[in-house]
Amino acid sequence: MLSNLEELIAESRQLAELREHRFASAIPLLGPMIAALRSAVHTLTARWPLRAALEQQTRFNRAASHALAELLVLNCRLLERIERLEEQMAELERAQGR
Repeated sequence: MLSNLEELIAESRQLAELREHRFASAIPLLGPMIAALRSAVHTLTARWPLRAALEQQTRFNRAASHALAELLVLNCRLLERIERLEEQMAELERAQGR
C-alpha cells in the first residue's frame, strides 16, 4: 500500500509544474502559419494573466506534493511504532500466560 503512495507522490512531483500550451496545427503547408497566428493572439490576449495563474498553481502543486511526501514519512514511522507496540503487547500476553 505504501509503495503505491510513493509512486503517486513521484507522479505528483513530475506533474507539479504547469506549462503553457504550445499551439500546433496538422493542416499541411498552412499549419505552421496557423499555429504562429494562434500563438500571437494568445500572447496578446491571455499570456500574462495565465502565466501568473500557472505560476501560482505550480507553487501550490509543489507544496502539496511536498506535504504528501512528508505525510508518507510520518505514516511509515507511525506504522513502525504500531508494529513495535503490537510486538510488545504479544510479549506481555505471552508472559502473563506462562
